[in-house]
Amino acid sequence: MRKVCRQRLSEILGRWGETPSSLGLHPGDEIRAREDSRPTRFATESLTTVWLTVVVLCTPIQLHAAAPTLEHLYPVAVQIGSTNTITAIGKFDPWPPKVWVDAPGIVFTAETNSGKFTVEIATNAPTGPHLVRVFNEQGASGPRFLIVTREPQSSEQESNDDFRKPQTLDSLPASLNGRLDKSGDVDSFAVTLEAGQTIVVSLEAYTLASPMDAVLRLVDSRGVQLALSDDDGRTFDPLLVWTAKSAGTYVLQVFGFAYPAVSDVKFTGGNACVYRLHVSHGPCLHYTLPLGVRRGAHTTLGSSVGIWAPGLDASLSLTAQRWGLTRNSPVWRSRISRTL
Repeated sequence: MRKVCRQRLSEILGRWGETPSSLGLHPGDEIRAREDSRPTRFATESLTTVWLTVVVLCTPIQLHAAAPTLEHLYPVAVQIGSTNTITAIGKFDPWPPKVWVDAPGIVFTAETNSGKFTVEIATNAPTGPHLVRVFNEQGASGPRFLIVTREPQSSEQESNDDFRKPQTLDSLPASLNGRLDKSGDVDSFAVTLEAGQTIVVSLEAYTLASPMDAVLRLVDSRGVQLALSDDDGRTFDPLLVWTAKSAGTYVLQVFGFAYPAVSDVKFTGGNACVYRLHVSHGPCLHYTLPLGVRRGAHTTLGSSVGIWAPGLDASLSLTAQRWGLTRNSPVWRSRISRTL
């Protein structure tokens, strides 16, 4: 380092026709000024400039990396046995960080571009929500969710802001990954219903730690509001159940407000405003009594069961498996079955 500094000092002094030796600086000495006076051609200001320049050039600059931050993953839900490109939303300097997952069979491989991972889900990976962290030598991020599911997953396609130009959901049930990309964003989805058919729509955002309070809205082909839901009664996430009086195409709209709340009132959006949308035909199981059943046992749920759909007997018999429901149950495609 001293050799480099002396070379840089020589270059600077050479501009005035001087050398380190002429200033009394010799090998082995610390860089210092001569005690005796210099010729008047070297003004005090010039000498000060030289020393400040040397100090700046010769002082080691250490760049400290910071612990990574992870705001969200998108898409947030992936199918078992699949390979996906997932965007990590946050700050990662330097790239790439290492990744920790709470279960085996979920492998993150960093791509060249910052924030991009190839994620392989093994066929024997455990289904359900999993916690993911990124970390480096400086520390680790907070945990975020990655959902592994057996059901096929689709993605929201822009632009679908206008209810007159919605993204069509060709078949139900459907489960898709979505995101409100920008402030004021509204996502619209078209569904076709027969007369008397019940639609059950649920959305996960708050429960996935997205920074928004989401709202579900159902309108007809003219944009007239038919149903609205902002909370499901347990969380800030909405649950909408509605029965069509006539056959036709209806439009579901997703929008949201900032959470935690801010001073202005407007539709929110951003890279971290990630959600999952689930759309199916009724009925909908909202809650049960008793709340718990024993695995392997046959349990009858009485009239206290909360079901939102017309014409369905409130007395159901279920055989408890790992999560208490079987695929043959008439309520399998309910909100509860998808969150298990």
